[in-house]
Amino acid sequence: MELSSQSAVIPEEGGEKTIFVAANREEWEAVCAEDWLDISIEENSLTFFVDENVDPQSRMAVVDVIAGVKPDVAKARFKVLQKGYSTTDLSAQGTANCYIAPTGGSYSFDASVKGNGGDGGNTLYDGYNGLEINGAAYADLAWEATYDSDKTRSTKIISGDPVYSPDDKAVYFTTGDIQGNAVLCVRDASGEILWSWHIWVSD
Repeated sequence: MELSSQSAVIPEEGGEKTIFVAANREEWEAVCAEDWLDISIEENSLTFFVDENVDPQSRMAVVDVIAGVKPDVAKARFKVLQKGYSTTDLSAQGTANCYIAPTGGSYSFDASVKGNGGDGGNTLYDGYNGLEINGAAYADLAWEATYDSDKTRSTKIISGDPVYSPDDKAVYFTTGDIQGNAVLCVRDASGEILWSWHIWVSD
């Protein structure tokens, strides 16, 4: 089973998004536990309808698209993130390799260029590969860590999963309640990391 996209970002005022499903089984369904997301299925398309988000923080829903009957089941996952009205664009003053983000907030940054961008790069990598990021399919949390010896708090730096928006080529994420460090990345459809960013979560 294949989806035409793996994620979508909906503005805070609400809206809709349609993706296409390619399944080698006649019947399929979409399952989501969130009640703020309405889903409509028509032939090989899946449309999401979202009302206004009145909260300051972003919210995310995970939709499982399932085809077939056990044990012959195919499954794909789609993430919908809706911005909160206090979502901050960390790259508004320019792109960077590292961003500072306080705890308990919703953020985004430009993921169309590598790091600081510039006029032509200043490394051999940039010279051979260019500064633009092409072929990004989804965002991922590469790692997160804080100063705790037993690692019980190191999973609370980034809250939930980051989401890549193919429409505006940006990464959206929410910080948790623990200060620390994290690395977010964008990957292509095969899972290869195309670029990564250091997120310094600090109040």
